Amino acid sequence: MVYAGVDINHISNLDVKQGLFTADFYLWFRYAGDFNDNDITFPNAVKPIVLGKPIITKKTTDGAHLLVYKLHSDFMNDFSLYSYPLDRHKLRIHFHHQKENRNHLIYVPDIEALPFLSQKNDQGGSMIHNIPGWEVKDISYSQQISVNTPSVNNKGTYSVLSTEVEIQRHGRIFLLAKNFFPVVLIIIAWYFIFFHQNTRDLFRLHALLCASLFTLWFQMMYALSLPGQQVIKSILPVLYLAIGVGELTSGAIYLLHRYNKKTDQRERYLLYMGQALYCIVTLGGIFFVLNTVRPLLDS
Repeated sequence: MVYAGVDINHISNLDVKQGLFTADFYLWFRYAGDFNDNDITFPNAVKPIVLGKPIITKKTTDGAHLLVYKLHSDFMNDFSLYSYPLDRHKLRIHFHHQKENRNHLIYVPDIEALPFLSQKNDQGGSMIHNIPGWEVKDISYSQQISVNTPSVNNKGTYSVLSTEVEIQRHGRIFLLAKNFFPVVLIIIAWYFIFFHQNTRDLFRLHALLCASLFTLWFQMMYALSLPGQQVIKSILPVLYLAIGVGELTSGAIYLLHRYNKKTDQRERYLLYMGQALYCIVTLGGIFFVLNTVRPLLDS
């Protein structure tokens, strides 16, 4: 059994599109007996990590060996943008021994060795530096099991020590409002078309075309820049339904003008019906979006 720990100083170069981040951290082992610390591997490191020479080598009061390393490396990480901009992510740093399986070596998360890190001014996971654009919500340590990982030659299960930093976007409410602002603007602007009686059909058709093009642009822009956004996609049906109400109303008024000379009163009724249906669609859409967003805000 080997007690081990990771204390992160700083995380930088966070790239959710490429699935990469850079971590500067302390790694230590506390053990009794023999242990080859050079045979550990970090499966999600971009390049193999060489521990090098420990910055601290000493014996604890109970006679155990303590080795402390300071490392700086790039890591790969899976990022899901499903709930952008309310997404949360876990940055994971994990390692295991390359030769000794779980029958011979088990890593145990260690916090008792932190007081020995005298060269460190910010001891403890809660003192991690700020990540630009992100907030650190939690840091957890756990011992897990890996089965026949690609970096291991021997068969069997291996003890893995995992450190996870949970983060969420800074100012995510502002980002949500920023992303939804164009949608709200076009919904409000499109609503006013129902107040203009005796408006030429050509004007309504142009307005409808602009709204349709905007919706397609909005969908394509976000799909290309940040795919997999459930929050953003939840608003699109509202836009399409709102445009559909406009199409139905404009089409009915166009037919009315073409085949009936006495159109004023009937056009007014159609506009009233369009207003009511438009309000029902938009209010229902707002309720649907709020139900989609609320669990993400509460998490």
